[in-house]
Amino acid sequence: MLTAIQDCFEKVIETDFADVKHDEFQTQERGHGRVETRQYKVITDPSLPMKADWVDLSVIGMCYHESTRDGKTSEEVRYFIGSRKTTAKVYGNALRHHWRIENTLHWM
Repeated sequence: MLTAIQDCFEKVIETDFADVKHDEFQTQERGHGRVETRQYKVITDPSLPMKADWVDLSVIGMCYHESTRDGKTSEEVRYFIGSRKTTAKVYGNALRHHWRIENTLHWM
C-alpha cells in the first residue's frame, strides 16, 4: 500500500496535480530553537490498484516536514489514508493533534 501511495504522489507531482482533485495546506512554526515547516497534500478519490481492499478509502495524503535547528535541516515525509473527504488543513490539524498525543505519551 505504501509503495502505491508513494507512486501515486510521484506521478501527480510530476504533472503539478493536473486533472487531479487535491488540496494543499502549509504551516510554519518557530519555537524551542527551531523552525518547522509542514506541507500537507491530499488527493481525493485516488487511483490505486488496491483501493477496493480498504473500505471507504477516499483520500490519500502526504505530510512533508522540514525542521531547522542550529543551522542543520532535517526532512521527513509521512503518508496517510482517510475515509473523509475534507481539506488538507483539516487533515493537517488532525495529524498534528494525533502526533502531539503520541509525543506526550513518550515523555511519560
